[in-house]
Amino acid sequence: MARWVRAGVQVCLVDKCSAPHEVIESKLRLVLAQIPIIQDGQFRAFQSDAMLAGCIERVDLERATSCHATNVYGWNALFRIYLFSMQKAERFGMLSNRNTVLQCKGEEHAFEGCALPSAAARGLWEQLFFDHDAKQRLIEYTASAMLFVKHDVDPMVINWNRMVLLYGPPGTGKTSFVKAAAQKLSVRMRADYPRSYLLEVNAHSLFSKWFSESGKLVARMFGHILDVADDPDCLVFVLIDEVESLTSIRRAGGNEPSDALRVVNAMLTQLDNLKAYPNVLVLCTSNLTGALDDAFLDRADLKQYIGPPTRRTRYMILRSCVLELARTQILACTPDAFDATPTDTSPDPTKQLWALSELCDGMSGRRLRKVPLLAHAASEHPHSMMVPWSAFFESLLRILKEDQSDKSTADL
Repeated sequence: MARWVRAGVQVCLVDKCSAPHEVIESKLRLVLAQIPIIQDGQFRAFQSDAMLAGCIERVDLERATSCHATNVYGWNALFRIYLFSMQKAERFGMLSNRNTVLQCKGEEHAFEGCALPSAAARGLWEQLFFDHDAKQRLIEYTASAMLFVKHDVDPMVINWNRMVLLYGPPGTGKTSFVKAAAQKLSVRMRADYPRSYLLEVNAHSLFSKWFSESGKLVARMFGHILDVADDPDCLVFVLIDEVESLTSIRRAGGNEPSDALRVVNAMLTQLDNLKAYPNVLVLCTSNLTGALDDAFLDRADLKQYIGPPTRRTRYMILRSCVLELARTQILACTPDAFDATPTDTSPDPTKQLWALSELCDGMSGRRLRKVPLLAHAASEHPHSMMVPWSAFFESLLRILKEDQSDKSTADL
């Protein structure tokens, strides 16, 4: 008997799509049912249908993490389809020395916001690779938290703050992760929340040179955040990046100015106040776990470590870069030559890329994604399209060896 497998389908519509959503979903289900094997990632088979091709910009498939089957066919999958359109990229924020919320024009803001889903984060979720189930864990945590809200679970009995903390060394993708998660959740929860906003707190701007002003600034900033959250049909994601810049000051104790301590205490108080708003999720990142005090850590429901990429993750990052260069015809290679999972019977390009992933040991994901550009610039064809894979591989190998040599010299 066939086992049914859940799969999420995110469908980004073009701006001028006038077709009814139910018609698009119905026709797309017919196409999905004919898929020989469902694979995670971008799905392009819909382009064979003229109506769908005119209405859809991009489709992304994602099987449930609990599915361990190698082959999943379209006819035995339960598809959950999410239709959405990208929002305008205009950002807004509150200047550090003003009370008003205004359009961002380059000044330092206490917080900045944008509507979701945003074109700036298009495809970001699919390009994040981890060896553990961090992505699915965050999605499932949010689903449970919002289910508790929907069914009026008493927070006095079960305590949850709708606050997430991602921590680990720099360059591992924590900030990109929370932004991509906010984007994905804004799509998945659109039936309950037609509008979504991402509000990014600039922790460094919350300290005023004027005594006692910093605490007031924190309260004023959160006042504007709550103005957005007052709309019950709006899902609000509050991102506090590098939160240790606040909590480390609290831990320093008496050696720091009392005004700085007021900022931290005010921040913690305001975070507690957000609990009264069921449509708010707080997403925090930290590079310095030792700087986070117990008062803050105790408020986080989900704490997830994001470490340096393992060899498997490094291979997936390099593979995604190669496939992108192949898609844009900068690199002349066959995408099928790069297996998602390297084996002894994989094509030679897969084995070569797997060997390169060993040389990347110690590199952050951020640094690793710069390597293809440097390799192309150092190749024999820096101004050419359709660079042969063999030449590009040699250039990648040379760049990575030079990087390892530079690192060894720096360690002396």
